[in-house]
Amino acid sequence: MFADRYIFRLCDYTVYNLNNNEDIKLKIFDKENTYEIYDERLKNSEDNSENKDNYLSKEDVEKINIGLILQKLNEAIAQNSISNCILKVKNKENNEQKNQQLNRFEQESKNVLFKFENGQLQTYGYIGAIRLKIAFKEVEQDLIQNQRSNKNEAKNTDKTKGNVREIYVLFEICSRFDKIKKQYFLIYLLSKCFKNLKNFYENKIKIGVSDVDLWNLLMVLKFKIEIEEAYRQGLYRTYRNFENNNFNFRGKLDEARFIKYNVPFLGKIAYNVRERTYDNYLLHLVLHTYYRVRNRYREIVDNIINSQTLAYKAIRQMEELTPTFANSKLTEVLKNCSKKIVHPYYHAYEKIRITCLQILKNCGISIFDSSINDSFQAILIDVSELWEFFVYEILKEAFENNNGKDNIRIEYQKTERVLSIDGSEKGKWEIIPDYILQKEEEIICVLDAKYKPAWADFVCSGNAKDKIRDDLYQIIAYIQFLNLTKGGIIFPVESKNETDCNIYSYHLSRLAFEKYFFAAGLKIPYYTGEQSMKLWVQKIEDNIKEIIDDIKNFLTDITPKNSFNSKQ
Repeated sequence: MFADRYIFRLCDYTVYNLNNNEDIKLKIFDKENTYEIYDERLKNSEDNSENKDNYLSKEDVEKINIGLILQKLNEAIAQNSISNCILKVKNKENNEQKNQQLNRFEQESKNVLFKFENGQLQTYGYIGAIRLKIAFKEVEQDLIQNQRSNKNEAKNTDKTKGNVREIYVLFEICSRFDKIKKQYFLIYLLSKCFKNLKNFYENKIKIGVSDVDLWNLLMVLKFKIEIEEAYRQGLYRTYRNFENNNFNFRGKLDEARFIKYNVPFLGKIAYNVRERTYDNYLLHLVLHTYYRVRNRYREIVDNIINSQTLAYKAIRQMEELTPTFANSKLTEVLKNCSKKIVHPYYHAYEKIRITCLQILKNCGISIFDSSINDSFQAILIDVSELWEFFVYEILKEAFENNNGKDNIRIEYQKTERVLSIDGSEKGKWEIIPDYILQKEEEIICVLDAKYKPAWADFVCSGNAKDKIRDDLYQIIAYIQFLNLTKGGIIFPVESKNETDCNIYSYHLSRLAFEKYFFAAGLKIPYYTGEQSMKLWVQKIEDNIKEIIDDIKNFLTDITPKNSFNSKQ
């Protein structure tokens, strides 16, 4: 039995057994013919409607065709250039490394967002929303049901002309530290990593607003980043045909228009000219998008694309160089911007073209709009990368922005050449730790940021050793190659108990000399239904101060407070 709409709301880095799971619930909206499949932990505690929902059973999975829907979703992800939908945290360095990661993502996109096999649904380190329209023949449902019941009747194989049915699907992955309507953790990370969001976020806290329209905020942020990325290549220029009627004749005479408009003759000449110009449809598209989004989300846009940003400068320059924009029609602009940009120099403008078309046709990711022709839309964040940059910001603020008291400098993803096979500089093997802590010119510690939940499981319960083994070997290699005595991992952990300790140290006893590794867990405040954003932010900032103090203690003393040693 198919519904018209499917909504999936799940957590990142989680494995769900759809055949027997106590976390996923099914909610049915009979009037809208909609199925909502959601992780119970994402619901707000004040939402009383969840008590009426049932846990998802194996029979439900087969009855409402979840397996087929997820299979179609996987196929759509594989067929679309989903890398254009990812909101990236910009880096000064390691562009080549990031490009390699992007290529790997393109190759493995089918398994990066989620993986579904043998009744298990596993999510990974990307959070965001995917909206798509699936069209298929209803015969697929009959064939699947008959295969399950082992009925291979001839009428099923002959039924090739089934009715084509369209289904709308929203697949939403949230942070495991957030709720659906209260995504404090993700917005706090974004406000730390993107400086233009800081004022907007602080204003929301001051006036006591707890709900922020996250997906619209991400849409505007993605639009701003792509404008700046394209503008760094220069404004887009291309050839365009103009129809003029003035005294400055050049180009080709247009006899029909000349007779229509210039009889009797008063000196004007109607002519057509083709020239390479900034006054083109693509820049018109960007301007139409900017004004459409600004009219709808003025507060968000004015904070993110303010007068201090490169995106604002680009918008103002586009306005100056496009005199015909004021008279341009949106339908004509959309028609002329439908083709892919293939010019190698302007490759960054292809991303902004796609984003603008999605915004103008849908004005954000509005769900289940049957008037939209696009079958696939998405906006995603690599939350592991976001966590890395967030940790860098808090480390830099703690060690570098304190009037030089610690005299420690933080190097973010700095390449270090450590091993040479043939003795030459060119032959050296490179390592790229997330953070190198330097005092004067001496490296005193190396740190890595990890977002996956395995580290919290290991530190709290001793489980998941096989899942952290590679990370542990990585940090030990950094300690050995850089000839250090200390290194560590920083990871998030949800804490309901305020007395939980932040940092654990491990004595690497089998290595030469005294070498120590520590695992530092930043406690993410547990959300309660009555908790405001202001109170939540106050708690996490207290936790950040506490973990920074513990790291500083560890750098000066092997035994930090609230820790235990010699743990093998």
